[in-house]
Amino acid sequence: ATGFTVIFSSYGFMLEWGPIIWGLIGAALGFAFGLIIDFIKTKGKPFKKGKRQLTEVFVLVQCNEEQVQTVEKVLWEHKALGVGKLGETK
Repeated sequence: ATGFTVIFSSYGFMLEWGPIIWGLIGAALGFAFGLIIDFIKTKGKPFKKGKRQLTEVFVLVQCNEEQVQTVEKVLWEHKALGVGKLGETK
């Protein structure tokens, strides 16, 4: 659409309606042209949603022994993929 807008508005200086109107016409035609290409490219299924990718995040929480169960409970309630705990190190 941007390319069509630039080309049509450039030629609009020489045409009767002026560059603004021809730029808007070019934007509409460029948008339609892009949709047609996308429609052909996706074989008739426009706006096809792709596979959802999950992002993994590693969270390290340092807490007291009394807080361990509460932290684990909160993580599981928020759909953690896994929860583990380390022993005390000295």
